[in-house]
Formats: sequence, structure tokens, C-alpha cells
Amino acid sequence: MNTKKLARLIGVPPQEADEWAGQSQPFRQRILEEAAQPFNTEAFHSLVQELSPVEKRNMARQLELPLTASPRRAFPDAVFYKLLLSKLRQTSGKQKLLTAILLTVMDLYEEAGDSVEEFLEAQEEKITQYGHWHYYWALRLHPDRTEEAEERLQQLAAVKEVQAGRTEPAPQPDTANDEACRSFIDPGKHAAVERRLKRESDLRLKAEQESDHLRKQLRVKERWVERLSEEKLKLSAEASASQEEASRLQALLAEQRLRNEVLGSEKMELLSRLRALESSLAEYQESAAAAERELKQAKHRLLEFKQRSADPRELAERLAAGLTQEAEQWCRKLGQPLPDRSSGAAIRRHIRSLFDMIDSLERYLHEEGPMSSQSAVMNPKKDAVPTAVYSPASEEGKEEALSLEESAPSREETAAWFGGTFYRRDHGGYIVLEHGEVFNITESMVHHYRLEHEAEVRCRPYEQESGVIHYEIELLLQGDDTYAPINQFSGYVELGEHFTFYCVDMNNPENRYPIHYRDVEVQGPSDGDPCLFNVAVDGHYARLSKLYRKSSQGDEGIKKKLDRQKQASWTAKTDKSKPEPFLTGCKIVIIGGQAKWFESVVSETGAELVHDNGDSPERIHADLRRAQALFMLITATSHRATWSCVEIAKQCRIPHYIIQGSKSNLRTLLWENKEAIQRTATAAHS
Repeated sequence: MNTKKLARLIGVPPQEADEWAGQSQPFRQRILEEAAQPFNTEAFHSLVQELSPVEKRNMARQLELPLTASPRRAFPDAVFYKLLLSKLRQTSGKQKLLTAILLTVMDLYEEAGDSVEEFLEAQEEKITQYGHWHYYWALRLHPDRTEEAEERLQQLAAVKEVQAGRTEPAPQPDTANDEACRSFIDPGKHAAVERRLKRESDLRLKAEQESDHLRKQLRVKERWVERLSEEKLKLSAEASASQEEASRLQALLAEQRLRNEVLGSEKMELLSRLRALESSLAEYQESAAAAERELKQAKHRLLEFKQRSADPRELAERLAAGLTQEAEQWCRKLGQPLPDRSSGAAIRRHIRSLFDMIDSLERYLHEEGPMSSQSAVMNPKKDAVPTAVYSPASEEGKEEALSLEESAPSREETAAWFGGTFYRRDHGGYIVLEHGEVFNITESMVHHYRLEHEAEVRCRPYEQESGVIHYEIELLLQGDDTYAPINQFSGYVELGEHFTFYCVDMNNPENRYPIHYRDVEVQGPSDGDPCLFNVAVDGHYARLSKLYRKSSQGDEGIKKKLDRQKQASWTAKTDKSKPEPFLTGCKIVIIGGQAKWFESVVSETGAELVHDNGDSPERIHADLRRAQALFMLITATSHRATWSCVEIAKQCRIPHYIIQGSKSNLRTLLWENKEAIQRTATAAHS
């Protein structure tokens, strides 16, 4: 029978049916075990005799027996027992009958506790309260039945005479005496007595039903009270935890308020300092503006002086007087405390130079010929050290003059070469020099120098007359555009909707990208012009690398130019991932160039790199004898280093190859000769 149906039959509320179903699982297991054993008919018959009319009607309703017994009449025990026996003969009747018995004796479990020991201890009380066979079947269907309970069951079944149930059966009336009495009783009074007796029996039956119903409701209410008490305890624990959390948050809030007060005081202090700095900055700006005005006035006076003075002797006298005043000022500064000795030495050198110029001017004024005097002014002493002229306006002129010689770069430093690495972009690229400086190059320069991604170059800076620094570039080792972060296509220009220009791949028209607006503005493409264009990985715009205009040359010339391009480097690269290491455990020796040129390529293969630039090849001869391959960049090494390493490679039967001046060539040589290199490694290990 369904557990929810059983719960409904015993009066369990619907919201507690699932909980009761989980608790009744042990009883179901016990019913299945009892159904597999022979059924004790005598014990069941004794239980039926011990049942009250209300319990019999409940059992008939639970088993769905076709029994129509009116509460006003006596219960038909014979028919009821006959129907129970017929139910027992059915296939699933035994389980249903055991379930009905369980529901009948369910009241014994609710007051006995969970353990079978307590149930056994309360045997006398329960037999007195519920009946002998009620207790027998309750102990038999107990889910935790033990060996002691089995012995107790045998003792209970062996009892011949049991006490009466909760109500003693009424004595059977003597029919003969009843007939005799009826003959002497008035028929009207007899009918009234029968009606009264019937009414009393109906009232008693209703009272029993109401008492059973109230008892069940009481048990449900007790369960609810227990559950509410548990929830109350849980809520009280949560309330205490909430109070602790509230106290903790209040402490944090107080701490945060204190911190905000400290931060507010610091903020006010910083604001005051900021106002002070702003006021000092305003003063400095005013002083700088005043100094600038004085400088303009001095320049204006100097210009007026130059315009007024035409006589060189007068100019020489005024210049000597000005130099004398300046010398007096520097002498006064020399008498004041100085920060270090170098400042005093610089001031003294400046004073000496002023005195030398004053002497030259005086000699010029006392001599007759102006030409000799002018030469003396320009070069007063051949052995004197060239010094910078100081400005008497401020101390900044002194510091600038002292650092003039240190900051001026020499010609050798300006003409020095610096190594660098070129990195490709979708339009042009950039070069990172070895000292960390970075500069960009255009797409036209990339084509001019034929640079590819990670090409090794050397650059020499030079300064133009405008002050802009340019670099002279020289290619040392070619890179490989295969690993550039761009896709390169050969295609044509197409004018699309809304006057938008697109670059279309001639091999796959689905590769169609809008041209960047800068290329449209600068190069001005036309519909149908052949072109070479680049697209960044995960990019959405095309950058024109080369544009071949149909107006300037014919289709044959364009076709020849396109054919001259390297098809392998100008096709789209869909896979930019590095190959899996295929030379793990091998040692590769490279002669020539620099180690940084080859580290990235050799590390892809998983091999170990041993490098020498060719200056001291003896340093790597020992490693070469244990290596598996030799590679030589003969354009960047000496003949002595090349031939000495080749001789050792031949003696040790090590394969040797020549690098054709590019990283892609080295990568190709490593891949194409990987089997020979691996065989050399296997032979060396064996």
C-alpha cells in the first residue's frame, strides 16, 4: 500500500506525509519479512476478538472490505472474520492485512520510544492499557526486533488464557428469560427502552470515534509542538549569531569612522600643504615672469646699444667695463660659502677667463692696429682651456655651462652601430635596439630593406639639420614572416556599398576586408587595382602593403611584379602555432652571428643551443664533439673558425649545414634533417 495513503488513513496531515513516509520505511521492511513467513492465524483471530467495534470498522475500511455494518446494529463478527480470511488467501492480501494490523497497533509505538528495550520494559503497562494480542502484534511488527523480543513473542503466544481487552465483553442475554420478561413487560415500555438503548449506543459510538479522532489530533499537535520548539531553538541560535555579527559590524563601523577621521585630518593637512605649494608656485611663476621681462629688457637694451654704438673702441671700453662688473660679482660670490670645491674651481676659472678678456680688451685699446687686437680678443691665449661664457643673471647659467661639455655627444658615439630586432605589424613594424630604444618604420621601408618578422639588423643614428634623428639600417640575419602576427594576401581592390573600399583575396574571395581609412586617404586606391595587403590576426581591417595602379603600367607588368613576390610568404597563414619539440635531448652547435638570433628557433625544437661568434671557436670544440649537428653562418664568421669546426664534425661523423642568412632557413634545415640529427643522438647514447 502507498505510504501517503497509509498516512492519510491514520490521520497524518498532508504536509507531514513525506516525513511520515520516511519514518515508516523500517515498518515496510518488517512487513515484507513477515509476509514471507507463515501467517499465525490463531494469533490474528485472538487479535480480532480483542478489537473494539471502532477498530474493526477502521480495519474494514482500510482493507476495503465489502462490509456494510450500520453503527446502530451489532457488528457482524462472523462475516468480518470470513472476509479477513478470504483477503488472506489473495496474492498481496497478506501484506495488506499486516499493514492493517500495523495501523491498528500504531498507538503502542508512539508512546514507547525508539528502542525495543524500552518497549519490552513497558510490556505490563501496554498489555493492561491496549490488550494482550495488541502488544503481541506490536512487538512482532517492531522494526528493531531482537533475540530477546523473539523469546518474548514465544512466551506471549504460549499463553492460553489472556486478560480481557480494554473493555470486557458484555454477557450474552438469556433468550428464554428475555422472552419470559417480555411477556410481563408492557410492549410500549419495551419499545421505549429499546429506543433509549439504541440512542445510548449511538452516543457511545460517536463518543468513541470523537475520542479516537481527538487522540490522533493530540498526537499531531504534540509533534507540531516538538517541531516548533526545535525551530525556536534554531531561531534563538540564529538570533544570538546575528547579535554577535551586529556587534562585530558595529566595532568595524566604529573603527572605520575613526579611520575616516584620521584620513580627514590628513586630507586637511595635505590640502593646506597643497595651498602652500600653489602659493609658492605662483611666486616662482611671478619671479620667472619678472626674470623673463628683465631678459627681454636686457635684450632690447643690447639691441639699442648695438644700434647706437658704431665705434669699436667705444664698444671695447663698454665691454671691458661690463666684464669688470661681472668679475666683481663673481668675486663676491666666491667669498660666500659654496656647496663643494668643484663650484669654487669653476668660478675661479670663469673669473680668470673674464680677467683674460679684460686684459685683451685693454691691449686692444692701447695698441695702434685694430686687426692684431681683434685676433687677440678672439684667441687671447693659445694654451688656455676653452670654457663656456657664464651668464650673470642667475645660477642656472653656471650649471648649464658646467654641464655643457659633459652633455655634448662625441662624433664616435653618434656614429656607433647598435644591434636590434625587427618585429612586424599589419602596416610597417618597429625595431627594438639592444639598449632598449624603440623606433617605428613604415611599410615602404620594410619592402626597401626586405625585412621579415624577427629579422636581426644593426642601426646607426644620425641627426639631420632639423634636429630629427634618423637611423641607417643594415640587415644581418633575415627573419620569417610565417610567425608574424599578421596574415598576408595577394588580391585586388573592390569598391563596395556606401563607397567603401575592400581588399579581396584572389585565391579565396571570402577573404574580403574593408581597407583602413588611412590607406584610403593616403594611397587613394581605385576599383580593380591589384594589391598586396596585410590583416592582423583577429583583425577586421586590411592595410595596403603595395598598390599597383592600372593607369601607370599594364596588366603584364603587374603580373610580373606579383610573380616576383615570394608566394610562400604572401599566402594567408591560418596556423600561427609553434611546432611540437622534435629534437628533445639533442645539442645543436651554431658558429657565426649572435646567440640571440638563433635562441628562439632552436628552443622551438626542444634542443640545447651551443653558440660561438667565431672569435674563439676553441671554446666550443669540446661541446661540438658531443653535439648532434653543426650549423654555420659563413657570412658572419671567420674561415679559421669554420674549417676548424668542420674538421671536428667530420671526425665525429656529425652532420653539418650552412645557414643561408635567415631564421626561416635555419628552421627549415632543422625540420628537413631531423631524422639524421636524431640518428646521431641515438648513436651517441648507444
